[in-house]
Amino acid sequence: MVLELSDFLKEHRYVILLDIRKYSELNDNQQVEIIKLITNESNNFLDSSGFGKEKIFSTFIPTGDGFYFIGDKYNSLFWANICLIFALSLRNNLLDSINKLDFNCDGVQLAIHFGTTLSYKDISNRENFAGGAMNETARLLSPINKDEIKEISHNFYGHENSVIISDRAYSKIEKTDNFGIKVSKPFTIRAKHKRSFKSYFIDSDEKNIVLISS
Repeated sequence: MVLELSDFLKEHRYVILLDIRKYSELNDNQQVEIIKLITNESNNFLDSSGFGKEKIFSTFIPTGDGFYFIGDKYNSLFWANICLIFALSLRNNLLDSINKLDFNCDGVQLAIHFGTTLSYKDISNRENFAGGAMNETARLLSPINKDEIKEISHNFYGHENSVIISDRAYSKIEKTDNFGIKVSKPFTIRAKHKRSFKSYFIDSDEKNIVLISS
């Protein structure tokens, strides 16, 4: 199979990246338990919200230490708030479950971004993704100014289990006051190749932040 430029569909989507620190250092059985946790927590949120996975996300892509959640192209803007609430709920529930398992994980981080994706059919004829949005989302979790970002995280949360949202994504979200979500002051993520991203930390004390579908 030879891919041509015309085989790639350029679209704008929400992207969430979950990073589990020290995931790659876990043994096979522990990694399976983490994957089961992520799958179950994701399904529980989407089912309790009444939306369904196919209306929110197009696919889930594993990385070395986590997963990309690729937003559905048709509902990227309409479901912007859902992506934010999903990320917070996933973090809160994963932390609780991982602590109970007593695995040697240093916690979790999530990043939310909005940008360009390139969808295509891979060698297995499944939909896969490349593009700037995925690269930029990864940059949010690997800042060059990591000590500065770590200090901001500790001042806001008291820890480093953060949910970062880029200004590009946050600007498309409706007011978060109704959901009891706290938003930090803006700060700048400095990344490789002289890139920078205005961003925010978001937080909620609720373990299950659910917005019911009408």
